[in-house]
Amino acid sequence: MEIILLVVVSVPVFLFGLFVFLKPIQMIEFQKAFYRCINWKMEPIDMAKEIRHTKWMGLFLMVFVVGVWYCYVSNLCGSCCAPWWWL
Repeated sequence: MEIILLVVVSVPVFLFGLFVFLKPIQMIEFQKAFYRCINWKMEPIDMAKEIRHTKWMGLFLMVFVVGVWYCYVSNLCGSCCAPWWWL
């Protein structure tokens, strides 16, 4: 059961991170449209910086999912990859 939950959650998060990384301008436009729907106006002060940060966010999501999968697979093999403070 846990593998199904892991796949159902991690695959969409990885794909979302990939989309954010590859299409940061579309993601920013989506966010601006969402804020217009709730009667807010949001504009980045520095668009180049906003694109760079959005790409980093997408990369972080992808690395996080790969890390979760690594921990899951390594725990299946009997080794624990969790740092000591997680125990």
